[in-house]
Amino acid sequence: MDDPSFGSPIQATLDGASSTWSAPLGELARGEHTMYARAVRDGTSSEVASSTFTVASPATVQWQIVARNGPTDPAAWQTASGFESWSFGFDTAAYSRGTHTIVTRVVHGDVDLARKTASVKFN
Repeated sequence: MDDPSFGSPIQATLDGASSTWSAPLGELARGEHTMYARAVRDGTSSEVASSTFTVASPATVQWQIVARNGPTDPAAWQTASGFESWSFGFDTAAYSRGTHTIVTRVVHGDVDLARKTASVKFN
């Protein structure tokens, strides 16, 4: 993976029923990667084949604070830190006194997968 010199090759396994090969790639970082492949038989290597692909970013948690039960602003979403255990911070002084709604959502690309709200009061 990402090494045309085969410095740390990964051995693939043949599935005889489907005539396909598979290899354990592990966890790949986001971004572009190139898989290089060759067959070796009796010490003789085939020509190298390659395929480039991109690992896309996973879903993210976003948040914003709106006036009590107010609408969200498409341009105001902020990204929380983390995903499975996410968090964010904000300065309450940046908001007027009274009741507000914290809106959180899980988004993947342009798709809104889930939303939750919590009502808070700033004094």
